[in-house]
Amino acid sequence: MKFLSLSKRIHNSSFGYLPVKIVEGIVGLLTIRVYTGLFSTEIYGEYQLINPYINIVHLLLIGWIANASIRYIGQYIGSDPKERESFFSTYFISWFLLIIVASLVMIVSAFLLPEVFGKMHLPLMLAILMVLVGYSFNQNILSLLLFVDKRGLNIVLLLTASIGKLFLTILIYKMIGETVLAILLSHGIIDTTIGLVAIKALDIRYKVRFKSVSTEILKTFLRYGFPLIGLTLTMSLLNFSDRYVITFYFDKSYVGIYSANYALPAAIFTMIMIGMNRSYYPNLIQAYNEQDESKVNRLLKNGTKNYILIALPAAVGLFVIAKPLATLFLDNTYVGGSHVIGIIALGMFFLGLTEYVNKGWELKGSTINILRNCFIAALFNLVLNILFVGRYGYIFAAYTTLFAYIIYFALSYTFRNKAIHFTLELNAILKIVISAFVMGGVVKGIIVWMGYSNTSTIMGIVLGGLTYFGLLYIFGELKYIKEILKDG
Repeated sequence: MKFLSLSKRIHNSSFGYLPVKIVEGIVGLLTIRVYTGLFSTEIYGEYQLINPYINIVHLLLIGWIANASIRYIGQYIGSDPKERESFFSTYFISWFLLIIVASLVMIVSAFLLPEVFGKMHLPLMLAILMVLVGYSFNQNILSLLLFVDKRGLNIVLLLTASIGKLFLTILIYKMIGETVLAILLSHGIIDTTIGLVAIKALDIRYKVRFKSVSTEILKTFLRYGFPLIGLTLTMSLLNFSDRYVITFYFDKSYVGIYSANYALPAAIFTMIMIGMNRSYYPNLIQAYNEQDESKVNRLLKNGTKNYILIALPAAVGLFVIAKPLATLFLDNTYVGGSHVIGIIALGMFFLGLTEYVNKGWELKGSTINILRNCFIAALFNLVLNILFVGRYGYIFAAYTTLFAYIIYFALSYTFRNKAIHFTLELNAILKIVISAFVMGGVVKGIIVWMGYSNTSTIMGIVLGGLTYFGLLYIFGELKYIKEILKDG
């Protein structure tokens, strides 16, 4: 009974979803290794131009309603069947219409932007549309499973999707050869299939009716989600503009090298950020809806501290082992860009931390304040990329990304929502910082002492990790683990 009780507390804590994302992240790293081995830097660069553009179109036209549905689903799917039907009807019918609009935008874009999409043909166009629909399934429908007590299915589908894409890409590659179509087809097929399974699991066949569409719910979605359109645009500039600037000054091969090295820390931090966020965010929303202010503050404090506890040593570690990591997970033609890894890792740390700072505005539904801060950081990033990437090369794009993420965090923290208490325990943070940098020194020292190799890297990571948690134990920063497991 004690074991089951502990398992349940861990499952509901900030760390509960993290193991799932770790597995998904490992598969993601293997995917990068396989893709950079199968595809040339030019083909991989082409994929890294097409895929972000699909993401941008989705986020601009559809992402706002997906985020709004996640924010408010807890208020509408309770015991009242009519409210549940109104919620799903309003969301899914709106989502379907937005998918049609987004598909039309993609068709027009594919022919107007040959420098991004290359020479267009029917199979490529169909694959792009399938990726758009599949990505929307993956981002929207799977997330809803977390809020309707189908967390286990969400986990199974997520892992199936990541593994399935890897193997299907290899299969299609063997069938049609080295072309970006192999990646796009595999992603589109897998995501669409997984999405259909998720829709079936939601059991909405008899809950979606035109007559049940609620203008009140739609207005709620719009109030929360409409500012997110601007936020999405600025976040896209913040995250993806560097690839298109590099293409302007150089060619797709440089985009491929830069993006592959960028993808390594991005994969690791995505599993950390999403893994921890999806664990505690439903509990945070529930506490806020129940007007339990003390629990909201406690969850936000613990969630932030837990993130720093995991993410800071990850960023320091990636900075230290950048070249060995690139050698392990990338083809030799990509390793020259390994300096990008550590710089982006530090930037991703600040980006993830900013998400916790912004929770105060998200809970209040005032996303316009987040938009302002993000816009300033994105503009800074874009201008510096345009001015200096052509002169100093793609490595400068990594530095501008780091600077922009730091600015985004600083602005968000300065202008945070004071109505929801957010604090950084400076004494505890200082101990974590000291532990993380000592860990980094240990890892670097072992690698230099033993010589650069996979063995020395693994040995350094193991001993560095033991050093980190050993110092935290000595500093007394692990003693609050029972409080974390109590309510996340």
